[in-house]
Amino acid sequence: MIELVIVAIVLIVASTVLYKKMENLEERLSLMEQKVNKIAYQIEFPEPAVNAELRQLIRNEEVEKAECVAREALGMTSLEGRMYVSGLKNEMQME
Repeated sequence: MIELVIVAIVLIVASTVLYKKMENLEERLSLMEQKVNKIAYQIEFPEPAVNAELRQLIRNEEVEKAECVAREALGMTSLEGRMYVSGLKNEMQME
């Protein structure tokens, strides 16, 4: 009986320690994400060269072809390519 109590206490202590470590890691990750976002906001990344071609395809109403070109040139999945072209299309409409 005493052995079960000891095992239970050890399990409770171990799970509490692991939970605290996990909380600390989540907090550190959150701080790192904030730092990366601040750096990304300050640095202006160059636009991919393929965007000019994609915009031309969008202007010519060849959206599906633009999605294929984006996927191939930027190494994206089908969904990512569709979202990327959609973002460019939205930017063009705002201009």
